[in-house]
Amino acid sequence: KLAGEETANRIDDFFSANLDQVERAASLSAFINYLNLDPMVREGSSQEQQLALTIGSLKAQEQAYLTSIGLLDLQGRNVYDSNPALTGGSEDTGEYFVQPLRTGQIFVSSVLFSDQNGDAYLYFSAPVRNSSGQLMGVLRLRYDALILQEELGASVNLLGARTYPMLIDELNIRIADLARPSEIYKAIAPLTADQIASIQAQKRLPDLPPE
Repeated sequence: KLAGEETANRIDDFFSANLDQVERAASLSAFINYLNLDPMVREGSSQEQQLALTIGSLKAQEQAYLTSIGLLDLQGRNVYDSNPALTGGSEDTGEYFVQPLRTGQIFVSSVLFSDQNGDAYLYFSAPVRNSSGQLMGVLRLRYDALILQEELGASVNLLGARTYPMLIDELNIRIADLARPSEIYKAIAPLTADQIASIQAQKRLPDLPPE
């Protein structure tokens, strides 16, 4: 029991730390100033240069798994991203965009699978507000979901030799498994065809055959 609690606390700390980070980052002037700027004059501006420096500094703290830092406007358009391939794209249907605008609160997603490359990601996001408290957009961090494997690594052998932790979401899908890493993103119990279709529509299972 204690080993499980220690492992759970470590995962909780990971989520809490990243939610705190994105909340603090969203209040930085570089993001507010860039969103305040007319879109027609953003490219090459001093505000864009400051934004690039700020995002670069944030990215440097988590090189291995932080795959993207994106700034989204109120329409969900990615106006600037640490990954240039994502700049200009629409993310207006992502819960990590919709929820911070709806609630005004920070948000962490479930493990979600990308339509673009099929990879699994975690998103942390926060609303961006100006000095008057007006919503300007959303800042989101995108992590490779394999970071959960990394976070569980400290719990290997916690109960003795060859004991390995496994992390399961509320849909009974493995999202980390140190003993059987090839089994992650698979359910631990059989799912019906309708369940699989529904969960895949939510982007919470990879687009693979039922078996």
